[in-house]
Amino acid sequence: MGKYNLALICVLWSHLADSLDGLVARRMHHRQPGMSDVGKAMDALGDFLSAGVFPLIFLASLGEAAPFPTFAGLLICAAGILRLSYFEAFGLSGGSFVGVPLPHNILVFALSYYIGSQIVTDHLILLMGAVAVIMSGLHLSSIRFPKMNVTWIVLSAVFITAMSALLAL
Repeated sequence: MGKYNLALICVLWSHLADSLDGLVARRMHHRQPGMSDVGKAMDALGDFLSAGVFPLIFLASLGEAAPFPTFAGLLICAAGILRLSYFEAFGLSGGSFVGVPLPHNILVFALSYYIGSQIVTDHLILLMGAVAVIMSGLHLSSIRFPKMNVTWIVLSAVFITAMSALLAL
């Protein structure tokens, strides 16, 4: 419907809910056997939808199905599938992620969209497509990325609140 700011605000808050859900789940020690496996599968699906499929739809819509943004959206979606599959198979390495975790697309997309809409309005779709291509590479890179902890979640909450306020204006 062309309400890109609202879409980004919604997906930003889904990112925070996902982070809090993981924190709460890790602190629940009296769950039934197998519930953590269900939670991990649901988390991977949620990550794929919010940070893989959402960027694809966002880019295709914003770019009115033009080839470059649609390709960039497909690329980030494919990188997301590979990234999540790698994590499912190998998990954390030495307490950190290998490659940038998929949910960080949401934070980067929101910031890039906001800055781009203020500075390079005529080339916003090119900027967003380039961001998707770069993030795709970072997902599949060998960069070590720390696991989310309470400090990261608090910083994310502050960022999400501020970014939501900016996008709502």
